[in-house]
Amino acid sequence: MEWYIPITIIPGVALLILSTSNFIVALGVEIQQLQTEARASKLVLRKKISQLTILSLSIIMLYVSIALFTLSGMLIGLITNGGQAFGPAPAISVSLAMLTLFAGISLLILFAIRAVRIRKQQYEINN
Repeated sequence: MEWYIPITIIPGVALLILSTSNFIVALGVEIQQLQTEARASKLVLRKKISQLTILSLSIIMLYVSIALFTLSGMLIGLITNGGQAFGPAPAISVSLAMLTLFAGISLLILFAIRAVRIRKQQYEINN
């Protein structure tokens, strides 16, 4: 494997981080607004805070995957330049990076599914 292969995935993950951080900010503002509303449902508020937790875990996973992809690229680069002391470390690092990326994306999928349910419940409570 060439050293640049894991590094080329990083910009895509960075875009996921950017969109996830935008979700976190928007959800934080929405939670603040719900806390000040008199007729806001406590159940919906709790669910939105739970959603914020899911997003936070997701963004942590995405950050970890970027770190592991970077580490993988560096290890592979060192190996191809004569350093054989790392053994299977680059393959393990790439595998862990892919697993954490998959976990982060899975949490984003869970967030999206739950967000629709929460919006529907919020609509039903307000109407």
